[in-house]
Amino acid sequence: MNCCILKLSAPFLFLFSAAIQAQPIYTLGLESSIELARQKSRTMLILKERLEGASYNLKAATSQLRTHVDFSATMPQYTETIRQWEDSSGISFFPVRQNLITGNVIITQPLPTDGNLFIRSGVQNLVDYYDDDRNAQVTSSIGLRQPIEAFFGYNNLKIALNQAKLAYDLSLKQLTREELNLVYNISLDFFSLISYQERMNIARLSLNKQSEAYEIARSKFAAGLIREVESLQMEV
Repeated sequence: MNCCILKLSAPFLFLFSAAIQAQPIYTLGLESSIELARQKSRTMLILKERLEGASYNLKAATSQLRTHVDFSATMPQYTETIRQWEDSSGISFFPVRQNLITGNVIITQPLPTDGNLFIRSGVQNLVDYYDDDRNAQVTSSIGLRQPIEAFFGYNNLKIALNQAKLAYDLSLKQLTREELNLVYNISLDFFSLISYQERMNIARLSLNKQSEAYEIARSKFAAGLIREVESLQMEV
């Protein structure tokens, strides 16, 4: 039974050893080990994604204080129908054929007080084909919107900006702390490995010296130069 097991296991061991030998062997120093850990660490990758998301949220919150320009247009809006008109003489119907083109621009400047200052300007051009009439109109207005409760209570703009800053600072601190922990752990493991390798080298040198002493003692004992007790002491 044991012979059969050895015969079946030999090809597997051969393939396994060949696969190990086929894999590339990398020699890493301390800096390259730390850099590789930074790139491959799952925790570091997650924290980097969180920091990137917090950075986008901070930019979005900051952009709320910038000037916004909005444009809307209707071109054209054609209408053809029959409308009803009622007065003291009765009810009458008349056809309508109109074409309307409009354009509006709104410039909004948010204020730190959670309000905004806006300028609205619009252009309207109405063409009445039935009456052969054209009517153009330009309108402009300046306005201010300011919630009164923002002076005494909840300021949406300020709180959103502060929350985005705190979230970004927290993500940055978490990433920095994890990076320092990573550098410490990798450095500790790296120098521990070097220490073990040096111990192995010292043990190998000690073994070589003991082997040389043993060969010398055996040769002297074989030549009758030393007694058996001295030979055993040299072996020890």
